[in-house]
Amino acid sequence: MDCKTFSATICADINVQLQFLFNTNAENLEERSEQAFDSGRISKEVTHALVAW
Repeated sequence: MDCKTFSATICADINVQLQFLFNTNAENLEERSEQAFDSGRISKEVTHALVAW
């Protein structure tokens, strides 16, 4: 996978995660992120990066 494709994949993954998180009434961001990862919606790396953010 070249750099451009990799970057596009990461950006798409982050966009999906942000939409999933902010389009809900979740009170616990970390819990919601873990649910998204567990359901296969996002990668583990993005989950942890967003929780840290």
